[in-house]
Amino acid sequence: MSILNFIGNTPLMKIQNQSDDLADIYVKLEFFNPGGSIKTRVAARMIENAEREGILHKGSTIIEATGGNTGIGLAIVSNVKGYKFIAVVPDNYSKERIDLLKIYGANVVLADSKQGNDSHIMLVKKMVRNNPEYIWLNQFENKASIEAHYEGTGKEIVNQIIPDAFVASVGSAGTFQGIANCLKFANPKIKLYVAQPKGCDLKNGTSIPHRVQGVSLGIKPPLLDYNMIEGYIDVEFNEIKSMLYKMIRNEGIFLGISAGENIVAAYKIAKELGRGKVVCTIAPDSGNCYVNEGIYDVM
Repeated sequence: MSILNFIGNTPLMKIQNQSDDLADIYVKLEFFNPGGSIKTRVAARMIENAEREGILHKGSTIIEATGGNTGIGLAIVSNVKGYKFIAVVPDNYSKERIDLLKIYGANVVLADSKQGNDSHIMLVKKMVRNNPEYIWLNQFENKASIEAHYEGTGKEIVNQIIPDAFVASVGSAGTFQGIANCLKFANPKIKLYVAQPKGCDLKNGTSIPHRVQGVSLGIKPPLLDYNMIEGYIDVEFNEIKSMLYKMIRNEGIFLGISAGENIVAAYKIAKELGRGKVVCTIAPDSGNCYVNEGIYDVM
């Protein structure tokens, strides 16, 4: 039995300290996965599928554009299975996460973030053209991401609750789409929302510079079914900071930035739906990789 056997079956926590006029809010705590994030689920599924398809062989070099979490997951699985791994990361992402990638043995290549929020994707495309032996699993188009969250995260949720609404931020869209498909099957009337930094527009594939790492990249994700989306919840950064503080002091959980964004959006939906309804969201990672980002100064 290896560390990979402990991926999934993460806790689903109900927020306790909220007013009586709100819908109940449940948060899937994905930082309990090996590597500390939801993306280890995806990393394992992408590599397993590539092995079955004969794409990967012992000693192959995997390359991926990543905000860090997918990269950490891929580094872990690569170490266990004997692959080399190159992580291409925007140079304005957290130093802690970049350092952690290196500790896990990844060859980290930094992309110039001034070229846009998708700079790391553009750089991977260039590197693969110049090095055709590299295996790009491409989380942004790889349906293994949807599979991982339909079969794993989504089913784990519906085994405990049947939400009336689900909200999450979107990067590659695999997390959102996989969970959404599963929840929609369990409850055809569920309302599905996307959380995004204020000023970004996922519907039109545009973004502005923002501090929520790994989401709202200024692309229209190929994996996303836009027809399923009920609405888009804009979240300001000061709302995220306040929510992260609230989660630490009231609930005892130390969350990452996108988790803060998701929970702010969940509260907005919970207020709209009202008492007796259930809203679900996810905490993709903890705050451990963002300690020096100036996010928690208010605390």
